[in-house]
Amino acid sequence: VPTKEKKVGAVDITELKVNEKTIYVRVAVDYYTRKLLTIKVTRNRSTLKAFVFVKKVLKKCKNKL
Repeated sequence: VPTKEKKVGAVDITELKVNEKTIYVRVAVDYYTRKLLTIKVTRNRSTLKAFVFVKKVLKKCKNKL
């Protein structure tokens, strides 16, 4: 997805069981266009992984904090 000015985004993390193992799916979408900004699948949940995910999302936005 090209870098564009985005006013509002939504981020979600979902826990899934696959073959009796837990995986976590993080997704970020543009609130108004519903376009996918980024997605990340991991085997565990951590603050560091969440931070890296948010940084990746912000790279797709021109109007960062």
